[in-house]
Amino acid sequence: MSKVRKIDFSPDEFLLGVAGLGSATIGVYWVLCSLMYSSGGAIPRNDPRLKSILGDHGNTISAAIKRLIDLGKIEEINGGDLVQKRVGKELENARKRIANAQENGWKGGRKRGGTYKNQTDTKPAGLFAEKLSHTTHHTPLVSVGSFEPEKPKTEPDEPPVSESDRRRLIFEKTGHWSAEWGPRPETQTVSEKPDLLKRSA
Repeated sequence: MSKVRKIDFSPDEFLLGVAGLGSATIGVYWVLCSLMYSSGGAIPRNDPRLKSILGDHGNTISAAIKRLIDLGKIEEINGGDLVQKRVGKELENARKRIANAQENGWKGGRKRGGTYKNQTDTKPAGLFAEKLSHTTHHTPLVSVGSFEPEKPKTEPDEPPVSESDRRRLIFEKTGHWSAEWGPRPETQTVSEKPDLLKRSA
């Protein structure tokens, strides 16, 4: 049987199970379970890897293990081996997945001529080509180099209003005529220069 290298982990369940244990006990518990996963099952209570990984004194580790046993988090079997129920269950599930994968490989994997989900007979053409195939218009494409943005339309510039016309417009609208502007002109009708009135409105 191949070594199990990946297992399913449920963080919510783990956090709920270790709540209130304290950092030291949680650290020992985590390393214990990891060593069981790595070893494929039970590990010795005095496994030298514990002290090497945790870096703690042996008495500290032993006290944490005893507490975990008392709380039912781990079990001691065969006079000194440690096991954990959830670890054993996840190892069993992982071994089944490995066995199924190996069996499928021996049988040739996928069935010949079968149709599988997310598979098509068309060759991948790239994202840009795929988008073009779904368009409904038939506007010819242009190369990037020849593309020129459309310039905004602008109204033709209107000729500027002369100073004399501006004064006359002021006079026609307000009746005001400054003495500095020279002789007061005769009153003109608005219809004489409608374009000037429009521009000054």
